[in-house]
Amino acid sequence: DNLRATLANAQAQAQSNVVTVTMPTESVVFFNIGEAALTDYAKATLDSAVQLLMATDAQIAITGYADKETGSAKRNEQLSKERAEKVANYLMGLGVPASRISTNWVGDTEQAFTTPDTPIVNRCVVVKL
Repeated sequence: DNLRATLANAQAQAQSNVVTVTMPTESVVFFNIGEAALTDYAKATLDSAVQLLMATDAQIAITGYADKETGSAKRNEQLSKERAEKVANYLMGLGVPASRISTNWVGDTEQAFTTPDTPIVNRCVVVKL
């Protein structure tokens, strides 16, 4: 039932032989300022997303971000890397094969979201199929 609900929230768009899946917001894992530790809420988010991730053989792209409001560019790059790796390791611990996961980190050079709360929402990792 959780898988059906997750799939119902996912938007799929077919183009020729390619299917692009946009995960629901549960595919975004947020972090506390200056930290890479997974919160209980982040773990619950990943626990929910893993059902969809395991229902397909698609590659999983994990991208880590940091906000420009705190830390140096070098520290933010390291922090976004640590965040992406924490998410990847957690998913592997839930049974997602490492061969399906790629990690990337962009520090504060790119923004995952542009909103009035940009610094807060860019303390995140985005998980995409």
